[in-house]
Amino acid sequence: MTTSKIEPRIAIAANAEGLAVAYFHGEYVRFMGDWARIGIHRLDPSTLGSVRVAGLQASYVPEDGGAGGPGATYLNELTLHPGYLEVSGTFSENSVTEYPPPMPWPYPIVQGNRFVAIYPDFFGSTQKPPHLVTF
Repeated sequence: MTTSKIEPRIAIAANAEGLAVAYFHGEYVRFMGDWARIGIHRLDPSTLGSVRVAGLQASYVPEDGGAGGPGATYLNELTLHPGYLEVSGTFSENSVTEYPPPMPWPYPIVQGNRFVAIYPDFFGSTQKPPHLVTF
């Protein structure tokens, strides 16, 4: 896990498919607030080493697509379901994306301040992008 300057939140979950951990970490940025990201790791149960790593981040994206700023994603829950992993939480600002982002700036503007990210076949051999819903 990375060094965090704000109090992190950690969730650990296991089922017959495997072991996963999710956490948020970050720091306080003067005049902007928390800058926090979520890290999601598939762990090898024998060594506890990371086998797969994914992440989520929030950003402020101006409507004109100009320079924006960091936001924060906060972890509420990590749940393992047969065939997929679910991460839910809240976010600040108006955009939430994978980290590192799969697209160039500006990121899509979204509504709401809550999110659910579904990672299909998280324990499979092929890494697939998450299905991300905000509300």
